Amino acid sequence: MDYNKLMKIIEKSTKPSSIFAKSILRENISSQVLHLFTSISFLLLCTIKLYKIHESSKNTPLGINIGALTYSRCERIVNFFVILSFGVTSLLYKYNSPTYARFINDFQSSINKNCFGLTQITYIKKWIKFNRFILTLQSITRILILTLHFSYNPFSWTFINSLNFVLPFMCESGMILEQQFILETCIYLQSNFVFFHLFFDSLTKKVNESPGVDVYHVIKSVRRMHSRTIEFTRHIDSFFRFTVFNTFLFLTIYFICIIGMLLAPDQTLIRILNLISRAIFISITLCVSSYHFARVNYLSLQVFNKVHDLSLSPNLVRSIETMNEINLFLLRISRDDVGLTFGGLCLVSVNFISSAAIIALTIGLALPSFFNSNST
Repeated sequence: MDYNKLMKIIEKSTKPSSIFAKSILRENISSQVLHLFTSISFLLLCTIKLYKIHESSKNTPLGINIGALTYSRCERIVNFFVILSFGVTSLLYKYNSPTYARFINDFQSSINKNCFGLTQITYIKKWIKFNRFILTLQSITRILILTLHFSYNPFSWTFINSLNFVLPFMCESGMILEQQFILETCIYLQSNFVFFHLFFDSLTKKVNESPGVDVYHVIKSVRRMHSRTIEFTRHIDSFFRFTVFNTFLFLTIYFICIIGMLLAPDQTLIRILNLISRAIFISITLCVSSYHFARVNYLSLQVFNKVHDLSLSPNLVRSIETMNEINLFLLRISRDDVGLTFGGLCLVSVNFISSAAIIALTIGLALPSFFNSNST
């Protein structure tokens, strides 16, 4: 394939397609306006939610009555924090735009310079296509939620009521656009570690087929690339720090409240359908986001197996310099500190996801007895 044609394919495939990414990179005015408009919608809806919480609790001491707490009231409070967190993260993306722009430049440069660029592009296209299907499913679910909600709560078309309809719709759109941006960025990050898998598979095959090949300089060069990849992984970690925190804290609590409301007695059919559609959307968001967050760490750890397989190759020239490079590579990977973190405290890994799921399940099972004891 012609080199210039190849570069055009790589450039086109590594150019972010999400609205938020285009807004952050300032590619066009329309994406920036849409990004800003959705951020403002989050904050306006948050203000309305706060007013409703105040109105519903202003007759209780200090505005709070623990004995009167129900899943519905908890859901209303948590929903306020969810909307607020989405609005804040949306604005933080614009504030931290230089970090994202530097990551995209590093990412595109790394693909242009390596020999597995097309394979990485195939990986990116496959996952982006799959995530578009997920986002389409989420969009249908959110439209269904709004339709059911306003069917369940009919209203006359006044300015305030129209605002109550338009703002949730804009926020639903903003949540989906933000989800698209998060997944796209995680896929770009994962593809960098896919390169190391491909490279060491190829190098091991070459060593097995051509005895006596000295790979010292090659491994040293790739180890530098690995260090560079770790560096801009940390840039994205700082960029997504509040996003990851929001996903695993507020959305999980919100999902528990929805499930609790779903199990409550005396629910109408349309109310149950409304809650089920909400639960489906939140569960898809949590599962897909958790998978892509944890997969960054998983792929970085799997590089260890690839390097270890190379070290076991019977035809490998085991010079002191080569073995030192391999040992240093294995030592760096075994630290297991590469990936996205929860508030900068815990690495989001498979173990973290399973532990968080157990904690959420425990809290979810304990809450019904808490609310029942308060109601007696």
